[in-house]
Amino acid sequence: SRTLRTALNNHVIILLLICGLFAELTAIVLLIHLYRTGTVLSSTYEFCLAWCLANLFGVISVGLLMAWASIERHILIFHSRWFATKTKLLFFHFLPLAICILWPVAFYLVFYLTTPCNFPPDYTAPVCNLYVCLFLNPKIGLFDSIAHYIMPTFIVVFFSIALLIRVLYHKYRMHQRIEWRNYKRMAVQLLPISALYLLISFPPMILYTAYSAGLPSYVA
Repeated sequence: SRTLRTALNNHVIILLLICGLFAELTAIVLLIHLYRTGTVLSSTYEFCLAWCLANLFGVISVGLLMAWASIERHILIFHSRWFATKTKLLFFHFLPLAICILWPVAFYLVFYLTTPCNFPPDYTAPVCNLYVCLFLNPKIGLFDSIAHYIMPTFIVVFFSIALLIRVLYHKYRMHQRIEWRNYKRMAVQLLPISALYLLISFPPMILYTAYSAGLPSYVA
């Protein structure tokens, strides 16, 4: 449906589906092969690096897209004038989507190609255990943890709950009856996915944050 494809609120959902499918057909398939055979598909560093980059792209891009979707819903409902011109549409809609897709590729590609890692690949572990290279540099490891895992999850949970409260408050303040049909499509798209982050990702991210702040790793 061209109408659905061109709707601004559907663009991030389409990209989420594409990135999720990419991860399923690459990183997840290779992980299943590892669990079935006990070894990676190809015992070479190049293969492990490609697997690592594909897995990181799938995970991080989805997290960033969900975080932006949680923010963009506020703009679409309460500040739609921000998309009134082509320049504003480019800056406030298409540019953030592009960043969510291109940033993980650029960051991890530059890191793994420019930063030496003396840790030998483990061909019996997921992505050959190349994640360890990130944490050999404490500053890079801390940035990766906060920017790519902790913050997106917190943003999704916070802005999703805030959207629900904001819609209710706005209608109450304007003394209008809540017409859910005006917001049903956006709510149905975003809130159930956000609930998964709240129930599944949010608790371990709280622990992850505590570990980053110095909590002993044996706790919980």
